[in-house]
Amino acid sequence: MLNLPDPSAGNLSATEAEMLQRIFNRVCVEERIPKMDIRAERLAKFIIDEFDVGNREEESLLECARWLVRCKKKPPVRTPAFVKKMVAKRRH
Repeated sequence: MLNLPDPSAGNLSATEAEMLQRIFNRVCVEERIPKMDIRAERLAKFIIDEFDVGNREEESLLECARWLVRCKKKPPVRTPAFVKKMVAKRRH
């Protein structure tokens, strides 16, 4: 399980570290991201980076984290049948 940094390793208080961990866990559950996935690592780094640049409000960090994950989702696969159907729709 991926955990955010230990507060004793840096300038985070225990309360701040708990908040960041809570945000990370919540987004992973909501978006079904396995905690040992590369996406979880990117999410953890993003949350910490946002906190480091001054985004210190829990709700704001949570919304930013959700935005990151949702923007990074891959678009749906465009199968040849789907493309053919869309081209046919445009012709009419």
